[in-house]
Amino acid sequence: MDVIFPTIFAVGWDKQFIIAKQHPADTQDHPDKRITNFFILRVSDGALVGPLDESSFEAERIKHGVAKELGFVSVDYLVRKRERPTDKA
Repeated sequence: MDVIFPTIFAVGWDKQFIIAKQHPADTQDHPDKRITNFFILRVSDGALVGPLDESSFEAERIKHGVAKELGFVSVDYLVRKRERPTDKA
């Protein structure tokens, strides 16, 4: 089930929330990198807030109690980290 449609390029998570940055698709279904949408997903019930611009995201983050320390990590970084072979020495 898709909750946030492509293209998600950065995420953050803890036990209570998942936060995400997304570039929406343009008219040709390519990521429009001129636009960044922000989302807040509450883990306990799946409630989704967004798409939001950055200032609205910051306001909603405070309203919902998303930890200020919760930051974003690049999805590309997470994919590369997962694909890297582990050292067994």
